[in-house]
Amino acid sequence: MKIDLHLHTWPKSQCSTIEPADLVKEAEKIGLDAICITEHQVLWSQAEIEALAGSSSVKIFSANEITT
Repeated sequence: MKIDLHLHTWPKSQCSTIEPADLVKEAEKIGLDAICITEHQVLWSQAEIEALAGSSSVKIFSANEITT
């Protein structure tokens, strides 16, 4: 199983320029089985994750990168 465990998206993380839907498409394109969207100080809700996943074959998880 291929999983990328640390990804950011725009506009929830300022260090990224990729839109969430484009991230999912790219993950499918390169053959990832799952991704974990790890934003700065923001945790995606389960409803947001489910809406983003749609009919994608890629499993999506949410994490939070905390600045200390």
